[in-house]
Amino acid sequence: MKEKICLIRQPAGIGDIFLCQKIANTIIQKGYKVVWPVIPKYLYLGDYISDKNIQFVDETDDFIRKDMYLTDRIDPYKEDNFIYVPLQYADRKVSHPSMLVAKYIYFGIDWQDWKSYFNFDRNYEREAKLRDYLKIDGKFNLINRLYGTPPNSLQNPNIHVDNGCRNVIIEPLEFDNVFDWCGLFEDAEEIHMVDTSFSLIMAKLGIEHVNLYERHPGEATYGESDSNYIHRDFFSDDWNYFTHYTS
Repeated sequence: MKEKICLIRQPAGIGDIFLCQKIANTIIQKGYKVVWPVIPKYLYLGDYISDKNIQFVDETDDFIRKDMYLTDRIDPYKEDNFIYVPLQYADRKVSHPSMLVAKYIYFGIDWQDWKSYFNFDRNYEREAKLRDYLKIDGKFNLINRLYGTPPNSLQNPNIHVDNGCRNVIIEPLEFDNVFDWCGLFEDAEEIHMVDTSFSLIMAKLGIEHVNLYERHPGEATYGESDSNYIHRDFFSDDWNYFTHYTS
């Protein structure tokens, strides 16, 4: 029997890819292998999300039905043994303050147990390398002001912490990836950061000492900017949220 292939278009951001793992799993349960093109800097995902039915590929390389991938098609497409799901364009079809929820509405399944399908392997050697590089010794806070896919990241500069502990600022390094910070999430006294892919990792790990900030406060009101919206139901009721709106 010919292999059934699903091609997903969602090459970035990395948080979108994390949250959409349930969608990928639903497709796999229907007998498909998922081919998932990503931007080159995210190819390492295959080392962490180890489902053998998901193949992360470089979107700049050749892959099955790249002709379809390169179109502006916003609707799913299905033929014998092949489906195409352009999750990246879900917000063109679905209006919702959270672009992540919009992807689930677009695909037609419930998002609320997303954490059960976001599974990854940890590389404790890499985590230790990062800890050594930062010279972590004693109590510390972890702060991230950056959001968006590098090199086009932006930042919320209005995050300041003064509780007597060392402030460790998350900044782009030459050797790290988002999973390398898992151990520091677990050990930090306090975490203060904008809502990014880190939020999804911390939710999966069950981290509780989190203060989550909207991305650029004061620049928009609810309904005018999706990028400010924090969908708190993704996370923990015990987190502190710094936002101008409720969800």
